Amino acid sequence: RGSEVPGWPKANTLAQYSLALFLDNSLARQKVVSKANGLYSEWLNSAYRVPMQTWDYYWGSNSVAANKGMLLIVTYILTGESKYLEEAVACLDYLLGRNPHGTSFVTGFGIRTPMHPHHRVSYADGIADPVPGMLVGGPNQQKQDATGEDPPVYPDASGVALAWVDDWRSYASNEVAINWNAPLAFLAGSLDFLTAVPLAKGAFGIDDGPEEGFYRNGFGFIRANIDNDWIYHDRHGWMLVVRNSRGLWLHGEMGWIWTSAEIVPWYYSYAGQGWAR
Repeated sequence: RGSEVPGWPKANTLAQYSLALFLDNSLARQKVVSKANGLYSEWLNSAYRVPMQTWDYYWGSNSVAANKGMLLIVTYILTGESKYLEEAVACLDYLLGRNPHGTSFVTGFGIRTPMHPHHRVSYADGIADPVPGMLVGGPNQQKQDATGEDPPVYPDASGVALAWVDDWRSYASNEVAINWNAPLAFLAGSLDFLTAVPLAKGAFGIDDGPEEGFYRNGFGFIRANIDNDWIYHDRHGWMLVVRNSRGLWLHGEMGWIWTSAEIVPWYYSYAGQGWAR
């Protein structure tokens, strides 16, 4: 079969990911990359820069966007071509608010988020906000729940991407499901890892290196982690980094100090109430 985007009725592409990534299977790799190239064309022709087509807006369309992002992440890992990573970011952007509704489709994440998902626990727990972190189904042009007794009221607007309503009665557009959250978790987690940079890298001016994970710059010789907010300084030891728009606060054996790329190697010592270098 072809390299289809995974979904609840078809999961063959997940096997192709495994074959391409872990067994270096050339046929699986070819199929995955070919589908990703098709998504790239869709992305370039989209007003919202997301590889979604009219036929993608069915029950659980947001999982389609998340699964397309997952495919693009896998293709980036296979090829190293940044265009796939950029497109994967666009998929997450769409889910988090860059869409025709101007709403994040993930509960609890964003300024405007779903407040009434079709989720019985959130509806019945007596708490105004729903359980956070759930991806709702998203626009569904079929609107299977729009008829019958006490149906949800969809927006009075044309366009398949607008067929979503934040109403707990809307099981067809505002439901949550584990197989929708799974690709979202993969997409968000992968992007967090693949785009991570050391917090302090570049903060003290131009970095030289790395040399076995260390960078030399105006502040000294440091090792910056990509998975937390700590650096190791060759003279000052471990330091916690708190970055803001004007520079950095660092905390270590000297207490709190402040510096920036413009003034290093000088820093201000909170404990000493003065400047040092």
